[in-house]
Amino acid sequence: MAFRPIDQIMPLLAINETGGVHAFLGTSSFVQPGPLLVTADHVIGKWTGGLAIVHHDELSKLYPATIVRRDSSHDLALLRVDGYDPPSPFRLAADDDIHSSDLVVCMEYGSTTQGSNHITLQP
Repeated sequence: MAFRPIDQIMPLLAINETGGVHAFLGTSSFVQPGPLLVTADHVIGKWTGGLAIVHHDELSKLYPATIVRRDSSHDLALLRVDGYDPPSPFRLAADDDIHSSDLVVCMEYGSTTQGSNHITLQP
């Protein structure tokens, strides 16, 4: 199976009280062990409602996400996602695992746009 970053890197969404999408919050990624979903703490910010991810290949299905831990001083947040099993979550590298000749892939949803009644995801 080919590596598809879109299977591990997901948009994080704010969910309203009726279970619908309220807003796009930012980018998140699955990492091992766990798998756990990691994002920047500022992505969640002051949002206190529900959270979910959606896979770009199946936009009608929301996967609820629950905060496991937040660390604002390091701008990190860890979440657990029910119902979605990423095919190959990213392995966190130790300092001695990082080499200047390693291939680096970057993907995010930063150019996603949001209108009054819709969100256009743009990975």
